[in-house]
Amino acid sequence: MDSTGIDNLFLAGEWIKTDQNVTTMEGANEGGRYAANGVLLASGYAGPKVKIVELFQAPWWGPFKAADKARYRARLPHALDIADTRWPT
Repeated sequence: MDSTGIDNLFLAGEWIKTDQNVTTMEGANEGGRYAANGVLLASGYAGPKVKIVELFQAPWWGPFKAADKARYRARLPHALDIADTRWPT
């Protein structure tokens, strides 16, 4: 993950950039693990790092994410806004 650019400053929480795509306890846990690994690296620790579990993403979800990204880049409305304009997302 990215560094803060400030020596010995490590951020952790559900609000930092992680592989989790929603606000969850799992995201907070992952953020804490990245911060812990940063502390270990900065301290010169030579042992094993804290394990970061890769987020499983169902392969069938990829085309939906790609379509959403393409619509966003083209400045088009979200697909669900087209289906029912009474409830903008």
